[in-house]
Amino acid sequence: MATERRTKEPEDKAPKDLMQEALDAYGIAREHVFASSYDPERNTVSILTRGGVRVRYHGQKIEDKDRLDPIQVTGINPEAAKRKPIAGKAKG
Repeated sequence: MATERRTKEPEDKAPKDLMQEALDAYGIAREHVFASSYDPERNTVSILTRGGVRVRYHGQKIEDKDRLDPIQVTGINPEAAKRKPIAGKAKG
């Protein structure tokens, strides 16, 4: 009986509402979500982005400094196309 589970009913928000609120708070587009899960005991959404960043959201206010940058969301560096090639001829 040491591993007794808490039986708290989620009373705050539905999982879809909390998920959408989390995406808006962190600045993540839905197409860049690799995986997500909802914990009803803690009323928390966990999101894994295509950039490999995992965030947890439970309704807290997200500061601008904590929002994700484009590389963390998409996993693609937008500056990479502007660099010179390391070897070989530059394309087009």
